[in-house]
Amino acid sequence: MSPFGVGSAALEDMPSSSYETRKYKWVVGDALAEMCEIAEEGKKIDLVIADPPYGKFPLINLAIASARELCSGPSFFFMYGEDLVELDSKPDQILFWVKTASTKNTKKRYSRFVETIAAYDLENSPFCQDTHWTTRSGTFIDQLTYRTHEFQKPVSLMEKLLAVNSYKGQTVLDPFAGSGSVKKACENMDRYSISIEIDGKLAQ
Repeated sequence: MSPFGVGSAALEDMPSSSYETRKYKWVVGDALAEMCEIAEEGKKIDLVIADPPYGKFPLINLAIASARELCSGPSFFFMYGEDLVELDSKPDQILFWVKTASTKNTKKRYSRFVETIAAYDLENSPFCQDTHWTTRSGTFIDQLTYRTHEFQKPVSLMEKLLAVNSYKGQTVLDPFAGSGSVKKACENMDRYSISIEIDGKLAQ
């Protein structure tokens, strides 16, 4: 059994490939399995920013537990508001990302133009004060200028989380990398990054 409760037999069946530069590593593989491997290798993680598949439990709870065990700093998980009631562990704080409203049609459910960010272990954050107050407001209005992924997040929003919760040269883990917004923010702000994404096409 792995440190995160994932059976070793299951891990052996999970394919993984990666590319790596001096500062940025992109791993194609399962998030839980790869985080287990990071733990076994003893790699230091200073910050986690994650955008797991919405509504996918128990995956979200397992990912939060795994990330917090790995990380010496805070962890941030994007999710819909209704997902908060399914969490095993209570966040320290809930942040909000307000998206641009649109006229898209919905059936039987209200449209979602606000996403929540569950913040854990904020006591371990440097919570840097030499930033503009909007980076610490807890409500973000950053918008996408282009879209390459259905659940893409603005790089500028990731940069705000990096600016407050990490220093240059520290390592940031994104276990559900998607379009790579966290990686791009790390490149812009001189942080190391480890990105995990199960869809190999997104690494190209």
